[in-house]
Amino acid sequence: MNKKEIIKLIREHHKSYTLDDIRKSLIENGQSPQDADVLINEALFSKPWQGKGKWIAAAAVVAAIVLFFALRPAKQKIAPGQTSAKIPLLMEEPLTAEVLSKLRGPRDRYRENYFDPKAHMELAKSLFNAGLEVDAFYVLDGARRLFPKRAASAAFGAVITDEEEARWRKAWPFNTHPQKVVEELNAKRDQLLAPVKTPEDLIPFLRSRNGAIRAEACIRAGKMKDRSLIEPLIERLDDDLGNVSQNADVALYQIAKTHQKAMQRYRDRVRYSDRIFTRGKYLNVYLPVFPKKTIIQDALNMLNDPAAYVRFAAFIFLSQIEQSEKNAQEGVSRFLEKEKDQNLLAVLETGGLQK
Repeated sequence: MNKKEIIKLIREHHKSYTLDDIRKSLIENGQSPQDADVLINEALFSKPWQGKGKWIAAAAVVAAIVLFFALRPAKQKIAPGQTSAKIPLLMEEPLTAEVLSKLRGPRDRYRENYFDPKAHMELAKSLFNAGLEVDAFYVLDGARRLFPKRAASAAFGAVITDEEEARWRKAWPFNTHPQKVVEELNAKRDQLLAPVKTPEDLIPFLRSRNGAIRAEACIRAGKMKDRSLIEPLIERLDDDLGNVSQNADVALYQIAKTHQKAMQRYRDRVRYSDRIFTRGKYLNVYLPVFPKKTIIQDALNMLNDPAAYVRFAAFIFLSQIEQSEKNAQEGVSRFLEKEKDQNLLAVLETGGLQK
């Protein structure tokens, strides 16, 4: 069976389930989060229920979804206009498979070469061209904070053409008034999040296309401390934006203090994730869950990670406790002796410790 039949199935049953239930079912039965979003978008929010995108051969997935709908009791039915209809509340549509495909390369290079300012500029450019102007702004602003001005400016000039810069300036005065941009983004964010009262209502905001909304949603998730928010927050650990992944890190830390057993189930998923930023956030997230000795040993092991960002995170963690922990001090010394990534070392020399 093909994509068309999956979409038909979603349309037949969507009134009996929340969108989040449908999304979880698709993911549980083999779809990637991105493909699940595309399927839901094309099934329910394209006009007139006809979208574009790649066809997905998924007979086994369809069979599993049919079984899910047949055996799982319906809950929280969505009435017209009810705010638990997630995506209409945000007035957003998920990114298409085509756009996600175009972003994959710049996103991977950004994570693999996090301490190269050109990787930041290339991702910001790709996000802007994909219509994600807010995320592009925050990636660019993060680079301005992480790297010396000369290095950031040189990378910007090497990647962004004059024509592209003119379009960016028209979108927001990123070069002269970044704080004004942030204030405007925050005002719109707060207005959208005002009706959110429950963890279920918060989840779609954690997956918003708008980085300012995702960042604030992570803060609210930390205050709610609800275990149902663990998985969507783990997703945000790998966010393109430093303020989002940092807020998700802090939120999971808060949840871990209340739900230690629940967090233990996700330990390997975070520690050995194939996503670089997720691995890098492991130490702080799991500090309330495991003995300090265990976390320190994990940090020492992370110094050998192939990703510079993960080694950097382990070094920062160990350097904060080296005065009281002898093995942490040894780890810091080993890192400084053996680290070969010149971009990483340059950032440490200039004091750039963002993200």
